[in-house]
Amino acid sequence: MVAPSTVTSRLDDLDTPVKLADWWPAHPPADTLLWKNGYGHQCSFVLNTLGSMLIKGVDGDPGDLIELVENSIWVISTHRSKSVELPVFHLKHPTRGLELVMRCNFYNWKVSVISDEPIVDNFYDLFNKTDKIDAVYCEGFDPAWIFAPYAENQQQFTLEVGGDFNLYTFLWLLIKGRES
Repeated sequence: MVAPSTVTSRLDDLDTPVKLADWWPAHPPADTLLWKNGYGHQCSFVLNTLGSMLIKGVDGDPGDLIELVENSIWVISTHRSKSVELPVFHLKHPTRGLELVMRCNFYNWKVSVISDEPIVDNFYDLFNKTDKIDAVYCEGFDPAWIFAPYAENQQQFTLEVGGDFNLYTFLWLLIKGRES
């Protein structure tokens, strides 16, 4: 998936998506914002926690794996919540034909999944598989990144999960389901 050209206007006049590892330190929120710490937590969670899971099982030297994580997670757009400019993330699994576009507004995560093969339903009740997510709730997403629910298309779908633990669990189940 390539970020549509309409996204570049949301990236502070940059022409292309930016690695999260580069974007994060260059866009600190103002010290006066009450939710400024949530920004750092969110970026760290995606880069370090989800990034480590994304490359689990991929062979390589530690330095190469750090670079692999950094090359797998990009900022493709932004949105605001609690007056804090937040990234819309693009994660691309290095070997499994799997991409995610996601954002968090401090309340929930919206996630769009793009897969080269149908995703096996091993998610239990982690998210509502029939719920169509309206574009108005996918702040920062280009309309091209919002899909039907999982029940309608197991290769491209958009969902909502509650918090970081639910997102972690979703990604873990998604990747584990691809291994079987």
